[in-house]
Amino acid sequence: MFNIAPRTERKVRRNANNLVLVKGATLTERATNMQPWDDYYSILWDKSINAQDAVLQNNNTFVVGSSGLEQEQSKSYLLLSGPDYAFAFKAKKLFWVHNGVLAHEENAWSKHNFSHVTHAAVINANYMLVEVAPPSQQDFHLRHLYQVNVKTLEAHKLESTPYYTFDIPPKRFVNEDTNTTVLVYYHDSYSYAFGGDSSRPQTSIVRLYNNTFPDGKDLANISFAAGMVIDVAFEEENKLVLLGDPSRPAAYNKPRLAPRVWVLTLPTGF
Repeated sequence: MFNIAPRTERKVRRNANNLVLVKGATLTERATNMQPWDDYYSILWDKSINAQDAVLQNNNTFVVGSSGLEQEQSKSYLLLSGPDYAFAFKAKKLFWVHNGVLAHEENAWSKHNFSHVTHAAVINANYMLVEVAPPSQQDFHLRHLYQVNVKTLEAHKLESTPYYTFDIPPKRFVNEDTNTTVLVYYHDSYSYAFGGDSSRPQTSIVRLYNNTFPDGKDLANISFAAGMVIDVAFEEENKLVLLGDPSRPAAYNKPRLAPRVWVLTLPTGF
């Protein structure tokens, strides 16, 4: 079988630079003596923000989980529970959920003409994250990532080539004291082999939601060589500490690498 890993590794090294997207912001690496992280997958999924498979019951309530029974596929939904809202996705349709009970279909959703919802997650009280097949696109492998206003259902495209959300979904970090949310979503993929643990995101995109930018603002693109961002800490009033894992997938058959720590310092007013 053709070995694609060397070519992929050359691409990773060639595209190692990070990109700061905010004027006046700086990104610097902080020295660390951290050891390679062996079980980073355990922190990648957050069930509290990600939509889950659920089966509709006869009383219009849901049981989280998939029954696996073919005859119950018509009752299978993707259920998203936010701080002040809840939705159920079914193919092209979106339904409101009130107090755990399936309510009415939202007709405004149909104007987007999305073909299929493959992933959804909570961003904050105002926005949710939705991954869908593009309008009129029947190939579900082609997906776009949208930020959706939960009140108006207006959709803003964040990413045309997201990384596989079923493997590594976007992550959310919240500072309740400052009403700040940081969303990390992932762009495209580097493939070292075929099947199994064989790929990683090309870029981690760090996006900020706060009182200054309630609709969100992308702050920086972090390359995979600098580390796939898997954790964000809030430091002082204007610093985000990004923990990146640059370890290659298991299929590359190389020792895991130590995490890298980056400090994103934002200008006054952020």
